[in-house]
Formats: sequence, C-alpha cells, structure tokens
Amino acid sequence: MMNRMKRYLFLFVALLLFSSAIPAFPAKAAASVRLSFDNAASVAEANLAAGGGQSQITLDSTLYFGSASSGKSVKLADRQSMYYRLKIMNAFDGLDLAPGQIYTISARVRVNSASVNKAGMFFLSVIDSTVPQEYTKAAESYLATDQGWAELKMIYTVGTAPVLGIAVEQVYADSHRNVVSAVNIDEIMISEYEEPAEPAPSVPTAVYKGTPVIDGQSDAIWQMATEISTDIFSKGTSGATAKARLLWDESAVYVLAAVYDPVRSAVNPLAYEQDAIEIFLDENHAKTKILDSDDAQYRISWENRRTLGGQALSSFASATAATNYGYLVEAAIPVQYVSAAPNVIMGLELQVNDDPGTGKRESIAKWRDPTNNSYKDASRWGTIRLVDATLPNDGVELSLYLDGKRVPFDAAGPELRNGVVMAPAAELFTALHAAVSSNSQTGTASIVLGGSTLTVSAGSSQAWLNGQPIALEAEAVMEGGFLLVPVSLAEALGATVSWDAAAEIVYMKSNHIYIQKAQTQQEIWGFGASANNPVNDLKNSPNQTAKEGILDKLFGTSGNSAGLSIVRLEINPFLKTDPVPANALQATAHPAEGVWDWDTDQHQIWFSNEAIQHGEDIRFYAVPWSAPAWMKDNQSEVNGGHLLPQYYDAYANYLKTWVERYRNVHGFDIRWLSVQNEPNTIVPYASAAYTHEEMDIVAGKVADAVHNAGLPVMVGAPEGNTRLTTHEYLSNMSEQTKAKLDFIPTHFYGGNTNNLAGFGKPLFQSEVSYTTSNVANISDGVDNAKQIADALSLGYHGWLRWWFVSPNNGTSGESLVQLRTDGTYSYNKRLFTMGQFSRFIRPGYVKVQAESGYKGLIVTAAKDSVTGKAAVVVINDSMQAIQSPVYGLTAPSVNVYRTSAYEDMAALGQQTVVNGTLTRSFPAQSVTTLVE
Repeated sequence: MMNRMKRYLFLFVALLLFSSAIPAFPAKAAASVRLSFDNAASVAEANLAAGGGQSQITLDSTLYFGSASSGKSVKLADRQSMYYRLKIMNAFDGLDLAPGQIYTISARVRVNSASVNKAGMFFLSVIDSTVPQEYTKAAESYLATDQGWAELKMIYTVGTAPVLGIAVEQVYADSHRNVVSAVNIDEIMISEYEEPAEPAPSVPTAVYKGTPVIDGQSDAIWQMATEISTDIFSKGTSGATAKARLLWDESAVYVLAAVYDPVRSAVNPLAYEQDAIEIFLDENHAKTKILDSDDAQYRISWENRRTLGGQALSSFASATAATNYGYLVEAAIPVQYVSAAPNVIMGLELQVNDDPGTGKRESIAKWRDPTNNSYKDASRWGTIRLVDATLPNDGVELSLYLDGKRVPFDAAGPELRNGVVMAPAAELFTALHAAVSSNSQTGTASIVLGGSTLTVSAGSSQAWLNGQPIALEAEAVMEGGFLLVPVSLAEALGATVSWDAAAEIVYMKSNHIYIQKAQTQQEIWGFGASANNPVNDLKNSPNQTAKEGILDKLFGTSGNSAGLSIVRLEINPFLKTDPVPANALQATAHPAEGVWDWDTDQHQIWFSNEAIQHGEDIRFYAVPWSAPAWMKDNQSEVNGGHLLPQYYDAYANYLKTWVERYRNVHGFDIRWLSVQNEPNTIVPYASAAYTHEEMDIVAGKVADAVHNAGLPVMVGAPEGNTRLTTHEYLSNMSEQTKAKLDFIPTHFYGGNTNNLAGFGKPLFQSEVSYTTSNVANISDGVDNAKQIADALSLGYHGWLRWWFVSPNNGTSGESLVQLRTDGTYSYNKRLFTMGQFSRFIRPGYVKVQAESGYKGLIVTAAKDSVTGKAAVVVINDSMQAIQSPVYGLTAPSVNVYRTSAYEDMAALGQQTVVNGTLTRSFPAQSVTTLVE
C-alpha cells in the first residue's frame, strides 16, 4: 500500500520492525511511523502535493537530514506566499485513526540557500478537511533558517473527519515577515502521544552576599561565591561549557562565568548563533510557562555584545575578557521587582552558546533547564536562594513546594523529626486555602475546606475528618505557640504529598482549583476583533439568512453565540479615486486640507450598527493605520511615510473630529482612541512611520485635542506590533506625554516583554493573529483561549483578535469567521473558545484571583462588581481529562458551558454547589465556563 516512500513502522511492544513495503492491511495498527524520502524515485511515488499555490516540488539529494553519506529531502521552491505549503498525503497509513487517538508529529525543516530570505517561522498541520486551509494547525510555529535543520512539532487528536495527511507551511510571526522562497523538508515522525512528566522544583542553591567590581576580572571576593556549572546539553552532546560563580546584593545578582571555548566565534550576525552566555532571572520565582512581568534574559557574547529579552534592562553592567581556554564574562543582573534580602528565592538559568567555527550555534549547555525553551518558558529554570555570607547553611536543607511554588513560613518552617516532616498547621493549611482556627491554649486546630472539616489536637496520634478518625504519622505537638502536625495530614483534604529525602524537600500538589473573590484585580473592558475592509464582503453577501446568523453568532448573548463586545474600527486614509477598489472603499473623511467628506466608510458603519442590534453593551475602539496622504512626507497612504510637522495639530484635530462624528452622529460608544497602528511597521498597505520623538509629540497633541474637547474617550499610544516595540516607544517618551495617555495599547506579535505594567497605565491587547489558515479544530481554539488567559493574567483589561471575518477570497484564515466567494462560510473554533470568556465575563466585570493545582488546567475568573457573581473559565490544555474540585464559589449552583472537539459553547445545564464547592471533570483539550 505504501511502497511509494521509504517508511519505517515501529511497533513498540516487543519487536522493532523495519520495512520498505507496508502491507495494505496490517494485522495490528502501528504505534509510530517514520517517513523519509531517501528511497523515493519521484515526487509522485512519494505522494507529495503542493497546497495554497503552484510551488515547485523536487526530491533534493544535495541537502537532507542526518549524517548518512547519501539521502534525499523534499525541496519546495518558487514559493510566492506564506501559505504555499507542502502536503504529504497518506502519512497516517498504518496507524490507528479511531476518534480520540492522540499522536505527536514532528518534521525537519531547513531554509534552502537559494532563498533570498534566510529565516522564517513554519508550522505543521493535519489535513483532515476537504475545505482548503481548514486543517488542524499546530499550536506553535518554529524558526527555520539556512544554518541547520529545525524541528517542527504538534500534538494531534483524531476526530471524526477523515485524516488525509500532513502539511508544512510558513506563518507571519515575530520579526520574520518575508516569504521563504525555497525550503527543504525531511524526516517525518508520527508516534503515539505520551503525557510528559511534570518536573519537580530544583533544589535551591545558596548564593552569598557580596558586591564585585564588574571589570572582567576574577577579584578576591569571588573566592567565597557559590559555583555552578553548565553540564546539561540541550543541543548537541559536546561543546563549550562554563563554570560560574554567583553573588548578590540589594541591587543585583552577579555572575562570573569562566567559559571553556577554544574557538571563539562571532561570524554569524545573528546574536543567538554567536559564542555567548545567556543569563535568565525570574525574580518572583513564579516558574511560569511564559516570561512574565519580572522575567529577564541577558545575552552577552565573548566580545561583550549584548542583546536582551523579557524585562531586561539595557543599562546593566557587563565585561568580558579572552582567556587561554576561552573567555570570561562578568555581569551584574539588575533586581528590579522584588526586595533582594536573605531567604528570597529566585529562578535563575545559565546557558552557553557555542559556534565551533562553522558560523552557526552547534551546541547549547545549560545549568538546570534541559530544554531549548528558556527564552520563552521559565518553568524549568534553576532556583537560587539569597543568604548572608555568615550563614553558609541557611535555608538549603528543608523546603516545601506547593504546586511548584515554594511556601514561605513566617515562623518555624518544615522540620524533619524521626523520619516525619512536621510543619505549623496554620500555615500549612492556609497555603491550601483552608480556613484555619486554632487555640494555642488547648493545642487544637479546626481546618475547613469546602465540605470537609479536619480537627487535630496536640498530643494525639490521630485527627478527625468529618467526625471520622485518621491515623497520623506522628503525634501533633505544641511548640512556641504553634501546633506542629505531620505534613502528610494535607492528604486528608485531597492534596498529594511526597518527600525527597536526598534533597530534603517536600512536594505538595493541592489537586484543586481555588477562586478568591475577595482578591480583586483589573476591570475587564471586553473582547472583540477588527472590522476593517473584510466586513464589506459580509455586508454584500446575498445570503441574508447566513449574514444574520454570522452577526448573531459574533455578538448574540444566547444559544452558542460568543457575545463579543468590542468592535475595532479603522480610521480610513485613502481617497475615493484610488485605483485599488479595496483602498477606495476605505476612503478618508478628510481628503484634503480644509475638505471634509463624511459620505464614506459605509461598510464599517453598517457593521457597527449590526453589532449594536445583535449584541449588548457594544463598545468601539478607533485607530488609524495612516494619516491622509496630504499630511505625510511621502504623499502616500502606504509604505510608511512620516507625518509632516506642520500637520501635527491638523492630525490631532482630524482624529478628534472623527471621534466626535462617530459618537454624536452615528451613536457609537467609542471608548478608546489609539494614535497610530504599529508605528514602526512600513508595509505596502496603509501604514505610517514614527520615530520615538515624533510619537512623543503627536501622542501628546492627540491626547490634548480629545481631552480639551471633553470627550469621554481614552487616548492611548503607541500600539506597537510587539510588546517590546511598545516598550521601546514608551521608554523614549517624555513624562509629560505619558501622563496624558489614558491607556497603553499593544499587539502580541512576539517581542514578549511584559514590563508594560511598569508604566502605570491600563493595558489593552488590541490585535493578534498567529494563525494564517482557517482551523475548525480544538487545538487552535485552546491555543486562542490560552492567549486570552495569559493576557488577563498579566493585567490586560481588553483583548482583541485581528479580523471578525476574513475576506471572501479564501486566502486568509486570520479571522473568527471565514467567508467564501460562493456565499458559504465556516466558524473557526477560536470563535467559540473566545466566547467562553466574552459571553460570560462581561464589560465591567472585575478579574479575581484564581489558582489551579494542576499543570494542565489554566483558570481565569472574574465577578460582576454589582452582584458579586463569578464566571470561571477552565482551560484543559492537556491530552487527558482532569477531575478537580473547585472551591470559593458562593452561589448555590452554576450553569456550565463547554467548547471541545465536539462541542461549541454547549450548555450542559446546572451543577449544584455545596459549601462553596463543586467537583467536575474537565475533558482533554476543552474550555469550560462555570457561571454563577
């Protein structure tokens, strides 16, 4: 059946079978498949096809994955667009395709040297739909270059649709925005999915106090410092390594790294490909799966070239020196967000990049993190504890970790007594969110969590759970006014407790979700997307029934409608006479100096009125992509161009007048006005370029114009394409202008610094779309939900997807709804997972603290500020169902709604809440909302 391609089927039972001819009907489905192209004689025999456009497919014997003396890969050339893809048909032949089966898929990709653009982001998808571009897409994309083979990965759950093959495609992401014209693909692996083990927290390493001089020399003060080494290779098996010493004071963590690297190289212009060390610091030791608001990345090359990531400060001190064995790096890593003091725990990772002279990074050596994801994932970094130099043994023997985070104890901490770990009952169970009442006179404590009541008394070898006795590992004792109990008693309330005797660490998992309504955070402004020119295709659709159905699905608040509440409007820049129809459609209301023409923008006005008619409490966000051409130095609405200084005031008045018109004449509740969309992005469509100084002046003038007019509209800037770009503009903005801004808008296209909260303004995520293909699958939907949850966890008030609807030409899949030229349409799963937030967490709700004791469950909660009733969104990102109690609810019951592979905001009825608690199973790859 599959004699077209060299194929290895691995049966992981007892034997490993190798075969080049696969029988048509194997007796038993394989657990894994490997696809190589070495033995294929032709493209047809390899069963390959192009998708998205007419690329040239050939078998390339000059470039292939692996170290064999000969081989072949697939070369995809003449790519004219991101979505020109390679399709590998029948890739799943021989595997079990029963619904619910889960597979890990990987492929190797390398940019061909014939491509002018040498780097791009690529992703995998599974062809499980007969509709073009509506495949199941991987949640992540990966950087491929011409310097080596990148590995693409995805996890796929088999559904009810036929599985036809897999595809490799490029995506517009981060700073990689150009099409790779030629790319090679090789080594496809499909294997049964295995849930990864959850890593245990690393043992804290003591770091002593001291302040060295940063001069690239090993001063005497370093002799007392703790030494660590990079013994773990996350890439390659040998190469440059380092031994590093660590110190700290109130302002910094200091690193002196002696790198063994006989061949020092900085040939490649890409910083991460050069010989360098990278230092990662997580000040609050949150161990998040992303770099959060206190995580920093510092890269220092052997020539002291510095590049930054996360919250890193460019003003940090570093020095380097060449040595006989390699080079020395000395650096002071700023402590910005916590008070450095004895017993403070931080996350730290050290990485050594090695280019052995080939012009590319061939190996990566790490201290603790075995992955290559330290630049974006802090969960596997090492752990340090700050101690006084006079206390060499302070705090490194006994620690207690709950759900991966160290539990602080104000008084006596956990202590090992006769093989049993004892801890103060009050602090132990308070960490589990139980209500604890104790009496030091009688030596008793009562602990309540949900419907469970636990009582324990000093001198007793048993406790009582809901009136039933429980044997203790050791007697509870009173010491110094504290009741000490065995830590294992936490298991009576559903926790899991384990003891690592060698590391002297207690690991606990709460195994529950806890909502703390009293701990309020930011107000929620709402959720939505951008209208722009694609809504004209919806407006002109001849199918009135379909049109009404789409509008109701987007804005309605009943059935399985998403209840979106924010419409992002473009303040159009073009002329009606523009020869490009799509541009002429987006004609400005201010076509010339002194001239106003409000007979324009009919598509967005129509869509806005429909949103108001179909939805509730609809708000509007306005932003220009470009000023009218007559105000700019390039006299064009496209290809960037700067606003001329003589028109700064006219531009501010133009935006103010537009807002007044749309509020007063059209009745649109415009709440937010952004000064400029992506001021650093110069593209051949509507765009404008601003220097830092120009943005500083113009943003101030726009804010003055709106505020002086008395408009109830918040003015924001700079709305960079990434958080890092936004941060750079704000860092170069005057304090006077920043004081005039009401909020900070930004896009989430890479550049993942989270330090925008440091500017003290409300944050708004106003555009993101990592997906270029239409996907109705749950994987994409869960990924979209995780992006929303991440933003809300970082304090963002609002979250907008890119388009509501895609243009009906069928070539873009960046929207919530895909339109087609034949009048048909489809809903992407991301619409419904977004609706799990927007439908139930309404504008004006307040986010509250929510915690999950499970690696696979991500929890977000918000409450109605008037009624106090909460909506709790639970994302199960894992590949298995997880049952969990949910504590902290106050209503007698909740309504349950769920989106999964087979459900779209399905109403599952009511579930009773008893003593503020319910227990529920959350299916794999699902988003569930509990509504009080």
